[in-house]
Amino acid sequence: MKLPLRIGSASASVTADRGNWGPFTFYAASQAGADHEVRGRYREDAYSFSGCADSSVIVVAVADGVSSSWAAHAAASTGASQIVRDLSRHISRYGPPEPANWDKRAQQAVKRVARLLEPSRLKRQAAAAAYELPADTSPQGPRPPATTLVFAVCHRSPRGFDVYFGGVGDARVEVLNVTRQSWRHLYPPPAEGSSPAYDNRTNAMPRDVDTLRTGYATLADDEVIALASDGFGKGLDVQPQILGKEIASVVFQPPKPSDFLRMVDWKMRGNNDDRTVAVVWSRPSRGV
Repeated sequence: MKLPLRIGSASASVTADRGNWGPFTFYAASQAGADHEVRGRYREDAYSFSGCADSSVIVVAVADGVSSSWAAHAAASTGASQIVRDLSRHISRYGPPEPANWDKRAQQAVKRVARLLEPSRLKRQAAAAAYELPADTSPQGPRPPATTLVFAVCHRSPRGFDVYFGGVGDARVEVLNVTRQSWRHLYPPPAEGSSPAYDNRTNAMPRDVDTLRTGYATLADDEVIALASDGFGKGLDVQPQILGKEIASVVFQPPKPSDFLRMVDWKMRGNNDDRTVAVVWSRPSRGV
């Protein structure tokens, strides 16, 4: 493993968190992929979490910086943290979203975050997080910062475990039924060929802010929501039963954050990308 030129705790190659907020339990883990470890590049995935003044609501996000762009690591960390901050502040002022207003609220939040992803602002963010930005060696100049982004507002309402979600790009929002250990998509990858011609992988923020997709679902008490970067999502496509069993075990017997790292600490042929997953469940699901 080759270290990047300069690192600090904010730019660590491995990180994990856990905790409770109101009726919810939250776990997250992120690890640099083999490609970045070999090349000495920063982890370009990020996650973020925020509680709200209303303790029945939490906000979660996962971002995956586009490796071919400039300061992808800073774009991911800024995108994840700022969408969570924006939504939590809005919820604290106006209350939790409803199915009728969620699309508009999500669009407004994403557009506000997109304005924060311009290069001069990201340069300051990178400096604060101890990132060493790459030198510009391309004759065309650096590609603008870009990151995929998925986010979810989880609300324990009278209806049950409500989830309002949205995203730009190929990250995931998945639901695991821990009783059956089966998965279903909420925000799946876009259809093949739907990405613009100038990027052969995915839409990304801020350039593709108008491709935002949103949705709403009410989950059962034995269901877990998982937000994941593309690197984790590819592993989920190949081994859904294994990862489903692992996450189900976390719900029934919550481990230390360091033990949760096993969710992202695996190797898969052809998948050298960073891997990040954040899972949330409502407390009643622990009794299923």
